Amino acid sequence: MKKLGKRLWNSLISLLACLGLLLGFALIFSPVPIGVILIAVSLSVLIYVNDGVQNLLREIRSEYDHLNEKLHWLEDKASARVRFVSDALGKTRPDYRVDMD
Repeated sequence: MKKLGKRLWNSLISLLACLGLLLGFALIFSPVPIGVILIAVSLSVLIYVNDGVQNLLREIRSEYDHLNEKLHWLEDKASARVRFVSDALGKTRPDYRVDMD
């Protein structure tokens, strides 16, 4: 029963994070940079609760070196201000290995 509750909770959080991403993309060109902030927060939450998203971003980063460099730069900048964004992006590094024990 606990696994089902956790799975439902993660699904709900994933759905809300996806809605946040969509709203962030809709607001990306607004005068106030709320869209960029919403995208970063939503993506970070999605990375934390969804292993599939984490693995997909890791694969994308390993294929596109330029994107990987930009995200690595963002990790460094975010670590001083918004630690959870930096930690989430760090989980998607191509050289990051998850111990499956």
